[in-house]
Amino acid sequence: HHVYEASVLNPDEARPQNEIFDCIWYPLEAIHNLDTSDATLRIIRAFQRRF
Repeated sequence: HHVYEASVLNPDEARPQNEIFDCIWYPLEAIHNLDTSDATLRIIRAFQRRF
């Protein structure tokens, strides 16, 4: 699993372009809505603790 952080000028218009086909961007505040494994959620929560 990988978690990347990016700053974008227009987040409402930003779309992935050169990423892996199945890669989808989600804002951090949306993690409670994701259907994902506990391991992935732990990675994301660890990333969030940096803030």
